[in-house]
Amino acid sequence: MRILKDDVDIEAYMMTQGTASSYKNAYQKEEENAKANKRGFWGFYKSSIKINGVSLTLVSLSYGQGRNLIVL
Repeated sequence: MRILKDDVDIEAYMMTQGTASSYKNAYQKEEENAKANKRGFWGFYKSSIKINGVSLTLVSLSYGQGRNLIVL
C-alpha cells in the first residue's frame, strides 16, 4: 500500500529525507541514498573529546540546508 499526496509517495519521500526506516526493504534504494548522503537520522556524527580530564561526546545531527544541531 502506498500513501500518496498530490502524486508524491509520502513514504518514499520520508525515506529520502532520512526521517523513516524501510520496513522489509520496501524502500531500500531510498534508504540507502539517505544513508549515503547522511540525511536525517543517518546524519549523526559522534566524537569524544576531553576537556580538563572530562570525557564528552559530541553528537552532530544534520537536518537540512546546512543546518546542524550539536549536543554535548
